Parts: sequence; C-alpha cells; structure tokens
Amino acid sequence: MCAILICAGGLTKVNAQVNCQPGAFTGDKVNEGQGILILEFDPNDLYYEERKELMQDTFWVSGNLTRQKDCLFSGNARGKNGKLYSFSRIQIKLASKVVDAPPDCKPGASFGVVIPPETEVELLAIHGSDIYALIHPDLVGERMRTKTSLKPLDGCWYEGQLTDDQKNAYVFFKIQVKTGISGFEGQQKGLAKKDNLLIKDGFFADPILPKGTQVVILDIASNDIFYPNRAIIIGKSGKSTEDLKSLGNGWYSGNIMSSEGTSYLFFKVRLGPK
Repeated sequence: MCAILICAGGLTKVNAQVNCQPGAFTGDKVNEGQGILILEFDPNDLYYEERKELMQDTFWVSGNLTRQKDCLFSGNARGKNGKLYSFSRIQIKLASKVVDAPPDCKPGASFGVVIPPETEVELLAIHGSDIYALIHPDLVGERMRTKTSLKPLDGCWYEGQLTDDQKNAYVFFKIQVKTGISGFEGQQKGLAKKDNLLIKDGFFADPILPKGTQVVILDIASNDIFYPNRAIIIGKSGKSTEDLKSLGNGWYSGNIMSSEGTSYLFFKVRLGPK
C-alpha cells in the first residue's frame, strides 16, 4: 500500500502507514511455539488470496516471527494440519490461552515445533507405516531421549532418532511423543504462567526463555562444566543474556548473568522463576 506524490522529477512512491487492526501485536518478535491468530494480510503477502480461510485458524510459530514495519510480521508458522507457512506481511494477535491440538493426536502429544536433541520424551504412538510398529510395539509408553532433533510432520507426527535407557538408538519415521514442556499440548494440568512464560512443577516449561528472563538456578546436570561447583551456584538468581533453548523437563542451555555479576555459560541447567 502506498501513496503517490507528484514531484518535479515525476511520480514518486511513498510508503503509507499500515492500518493496524484492533488488538494487533506490535512487539519486536514472537518466539517459537507461541500460538497466534492472523488478523489481516498485506496484499503483497504470498497467502493473501487464501486469507479468508487462514484467518479462521490458529497457527504456531516455527522459529521466530519478526516485526517488519508497524504491525506487520514475517516468518514461519505451522497450521493445525502440520503445513508450514512462510508469511511475509501479516498482522497477528497472540493466542490468549493454551489451544487445542490437531485432531487424531494422543492426549498430551506435542506438535508443530522442532523438539531439540537431548529432550526427554514419552513415546505415545508409532504409526502403522513405521517398521517399529511391527518389530517393537513394546516401545510405546517408554520414556526416551531425543538423539537428534525431532522434526514435525502432519498433525502430531514426528520423525527422528530416540535412545532408550540402555543407549540403544532407534530411527523413527512417524511417531507421536509427549515432552511435558510446551503450551501447545492442550489444557495440561500443573501448568501456570508468570510474565507470559509457562511454569510446571516449579521450573520453566517454555521451549525458549527470551533474553532478559529473570531465573533461579535449581539444578546443574552432571555433564555440565559447572557441576563440581553446583553447591555454591544452585539457588543463585540472575537473568539470561541470550535466548535460552530448552532441553526438556526444565533443563536449558545458554548464558546466564548472576545477580552478583558472574557470567555462566551452562550446557545443561534447570531453571525456575525468580
């Protein structure tokens, strides 16, 4: 959308201010996993012709949505059907509550976002087309750990590698898992919120803790470089100096500055709200 001014040198296009819809989000970015509703499409967006259908649905951010101008955002988001959309100019509002999972999902199944390596998961289902449905149906219900990132497919289905307690690795082509860490699992019991971040059992449960989040160090993993000094570190408070990525079940990796001014680069630390 633009206005046209007649100047001495001819016609000059000048960008007009965007007409923001009521309730449109105007922050700088939206983090991965956040549910959103689309309020309006700019005519230059690739999906403008499909706007009537898409504006009726809920999407989950995959990666980040970044504000381009006024209330227009660009980035990737995944629909309930598992399809990934790359939007360039949309107006959005944040989902005000935890939203329902797509149909045909097991209770509590994760969906719509990449699950990072070293995340503890419960294997909920193995699709009939996956070889392990025939040779290892007993794996369903087991607690396992992601060896690689699990990539979302359609609905609540994922592909990727998991390991069991004996370090045996399994390459799955279509499974459903439960992480217990994310808000797109439905109305899960035990979840609370503080400053728009999810909390479960006293520790953070968001896929990403944004830079500047106030935290308390609850535990340090045995394979972390700071593990020998855990007795004097656990219980300290501070804030993240970068976005912290979840490893599952309250564990995160990244930089934290303590309230005393000491900087820690943790490989695996469990964090709770301050």
